[in-house]
Amino acid sequence: MFSIARALLLGLALQFFMGPSVLGQAPPDVPDETVQAAPEANPAALKAFAEMVKAYRERPALTIKSTVKVSMSQGEVQANPSEVKGEFTFGSHRRAVIKLRGFTCYLNNNGQNPSMPEQNGDKPYSGTISVIHEGTDQSFYSDSDEGSPYYALLNMFIDMPFPELAIELGEDDINDVLMQFHPKAINGLRPTAVKTEEKDGKTLQHITLADEAETIDIAVDPKTKLMQTLELRITAGDFTQQGTTVVYHHAFDYEIPDKPLDESAFTLDPGKRQRVDMITALMPKPVAPEPGAPGMPGEGPANALVGKPAPSIALTTADGKEFNLEKLRGRVVVLDFWASWCGPCMQALPMLHQVAKWAADEQLPVTVMTINVFEIHDPNGKPEDRLASAKATWAKKKFTLPIAMDYSDAIARAYGVSGIPTGVIIRSDGVIHALHVGGSETYVEDMKRDIQAAMKAVEAAEKPAQPEDKD
Repeated sequence: MFSIARALLLGLALQFFMGPSVLGQAPPDVPDETVQAAPEANPAALKAFAEMVKAYRERPALTIKSTVKVSMSQGEVQANPSEVKGEFTFGSHRRAVIKLRGFTCYLNNNGQNPSMPEQNGDKPYSGTISVIHEGTDQSFYSDSDEGSPYYALLNMFIDMPFPELAIELGEDDINDVLMQFHPKAINGLRPTAVKTEEKDGKTLQHITLADEAETIDIAVDPKTKLMQTLELRITAGDFTQQGTTVVYHHAFDYEIPDKPLDESAFTLDPGKRQRVDMITALMPKPVAPEPGAPGMPGEGPANALVGKPAPSIALTTADGKEFNLEKLRGRVVVLDFWASWCGPCMQALPMLHQVAKWAADEQLPVTVMTINVFEIHDPNGKPEDRLASAKATWAKKKFTLPIAMDYSDAIARAYGVSGIPTGVIIRSDGVIHALHVGGSETYVEDMKRDIQAAMKAVEAAEKPAQPEDKD
């Protein structure tokens, strides 16, 4: 059996590959008693926050190595933290080099202020963002930043839990910076307190940002005005299950050059690279396993099943119908393991619906089935409670794909599921062809490609061998 702690970990597995959701989808229509009244803004705290932002932006150059650890707890159950790192070099006029998840982004412009076009005279603002990926030296992506380097990055990566990006690249108005400050704090934080604290012989200024269910504590060096640590604590909201606490802990290491960096530091020299039209084209595509291959690289027992017969499945769907994998022989079957409290699942499921629509429009022999797992953390939870929770989420999200209910999580164990969402593509001959864990920006195209590859793999296996030519 999966322990409660392990079930909690499943939703943490790939949160940094996804959009703005965090762990936990609270069941609809359940009052959340943890939500408090909105705190009042504090003028002294707002002033301290504005001074911190000004100090960052007035530095001619700054390099930040940033580490974010995310943990979750529910009651007395603690999940081990996941971690993501980024390295950012900032120059004047919102120029920057952003290194994140294998990408390097060069943000450059002509030195004008996009927020104040009236001051730019006859020379309007012009900015670009150019991107390469460590997985290829053959291509690059480049486009206009549309007047906002921050939002250009946010549109590309969706999930950027790095407040220093809003400080350095965000808008001029301090209220806009507060709104952009932490993408995971989605309810409109306001400065509520500021104090100075002596600890271990070190003086730190603490600025508190808060709303009804989210609190940020920023520890600032009062001399440099640079953040030393930051902690975001979320206890309620649309993406956090009641009784769950999600914590983002940030640590920062700085390199402070003594003079401005040359503009060339923020300019990509593409060399012989060819320009591509989409940033996702920079990412190397995984190679689909050959028929009968022993498995695919990666961690977890599920990967060992690739190239082997799929474990049998006989479940009842949420609307009382039978789902039997054996009866679908001759069709490619796509499985998606999910839970209502899993934020990444809620991001991936709309994309799975796109894949299902594509298969139907193309009249492909493909069946898409979602499988609800780990829905209730209480090991004594009743099946009817689990069914009600899953159906309520489906209704709220207006999803239409069928749900197979894995009440005992036995199918999840049989498939070695160690993180959700997990997608499994099964060939028409019953052999597992590919796995998809999480829901990256390339999810839809990756699924389409692997479905087509699964169909071709069976065709190749069934094609009779050609006789050798004899001289």
